[in-house]
Amino acid sequence: MKHLLLALFLLLASYTSYAQSVKLEPYWDSGLKFKSENERYHFTVGGRVHFDVGYQQHGAVLDTIFEPIGPRINVRRARVNFTGNLDGVIEYDFEFNFGEEFSYSDLYIAFLKVPGVDRVTLGYLREPFGMEEQTNANRLVFMERSLTNAFGTNRNVGIRIEKHMFGNKFSVFTGVNRLTDDLSDDVTGEGAYSFTARMIYSPLMQEEANRAVHLGLAGGSFAPINNTYHLETQNEANVEVMYVRTPMLENVQQVRRLGGEVGYTEGRFCFQGEYMHAFAVQQEQAATLTRNFNSYYLQGSYFITGGTRKYRRSYNNFSSIQLKERSEADKLRGAWELGLRFSSVNLQGVQAEFGELKNMTVGLNWYFTASSRLMLNYLHGRLQNSYTIQALQLRAQVSF
Repeated sequence: MKHLLLALFLLLASYTSYAQSVKLEPYWDSGLKFKSENERYHFTVGGRVHFDVGYQQHGAVLDTIFEPIGPRINVRRARVNFTGNLDGVIEYDFEFNFGEEFSYSDLYIAFLKVPGVDRVTLGYLREPFGMEEQTNANRLVFMERSLTNAFGTNRNVGIRIEKHMFGNKFSVFTGVNRLTDDLSDDVTGEGAYSFTARMIYSPLMQEEANRAVHLGLAGGSFAPINNTYHLETQNEANVEVMYVRTPMLENVQQVRRLGGEVGYTEGRFCFQGEYMHAFAVQQEQAATLTRNFNSYYLQGSYFITGGTRKYRRSYNNFSSIQLKERSEADKLRGAWELGLRFSSVNLQGVQAEFGELKNMTVGLNWYFTASSRLMLNYLHGRLQNSYTIQALQLRAQVSF
């Protein structure tokens, strides 16, 4: 798969050399940006740092089953990215992670003038499955994604095709991906291909009232590596304990995924929810079994002062933050956002010691700018309806 990425970079380099005589003027707008005089060429240098402090408690009984946990301080994300647009024909996004290990986040090139479609994207990118999964972490209401993240497709090398119709009210995304690791290397074994599609209908969008409706449906299937499959998820907190997990399932011929999305925003209020279901088709001797796993979340957020969360039709999510007033060095205005989320995951389609988890998360965000903020999350969870898990987390987020 690295050969494909190399070919894309050579294509980008050849196009860039063709336009190398274009003069770019630098300026600052929430990041270092460059643009040509005719505004047909753009280039941006950006980055982010998420610094977390957290404390989680799960009781003495769970201490005997999982590793004891306590305070945790770490850099959750440290990334730098380079994005650009070449003459309205090509867009690109190269983002790199810096931590204990170097890895890619996004590494793709998009072609914007392909006949019959609106966009064809090639490279290392997210598969089109789930609204929260497609939302940039800088724009999430809460510090961590919901429990539906257990079904997340993450990033892989592949191709994604987009088509927007009926005044951008209806959108279709399809993707074919090769399962790879964080450095885009092939994961060895039989299978390893994923097919995904997502359809979005947004019948209402009123800019002045900040009113929008979002409906979505996604599905996909893949043959797991070497016919083995398992699911696991954290507790919507930045900890290493995987409370809910399935055993490794053998002889799994195919995994099918189905997801539903709903969202609504009006004024300073925003609501969204998702349901995801996975069907693991397993061959056991002469019998074919279908294992069922599911998860959902419902969340709402409200800007108490100073801002709104808007719907972005081009991304089909509620990720555009607009502040009424920007903070200045001598006057810290910003905006306050309050969030509440309920989520659940059920992995008891197979016998597992811990297969069910339900969470409630309360979040409070203070925005210094639209992409830089302080976040405070309190989480209360119930494992197997028997054990209580609590977490308190604080994040300082700087993004440009």
